[in-house]
Amino acid sequence: MDRPIDSRLAIVGLGKMGSILLQAFLEQGLFDPKRIRASVRHSHRLEQRREKFDVEVSTDNRHTVADAEIVLLCIKPQVVNEVCREISQTLRPDALVIS
Repeated sequence: MDRPIDSRLAIVGLGKMGSILLQAFLEQGLFDPKRIRASVRHSHRLEQRREKFDVEVSTDNRHTVADAEIVLLCIKPQVVNEVCREISQTLRPDALVIS
């Protein structure tokens, strides 16, 4: 790819699936790492994920999705409703949400 996608990306759930997708996006140069935010559920994973991917990582899903044009929900099915309620007020009206 010649240029990265010029959108802000949020990955809610930087576990197995989210990490695999983020790694592929970064390896292919699809997104500028400075335009990516991700969240983890457990704070003990924050630093490891930050160091591994060199992107902003938080435990705050609302902060993660704020201003993102593309939001990937990489979370377990049993928490989708809860997370969607949590982030609904923070999402941009034109955000593309993919689960």
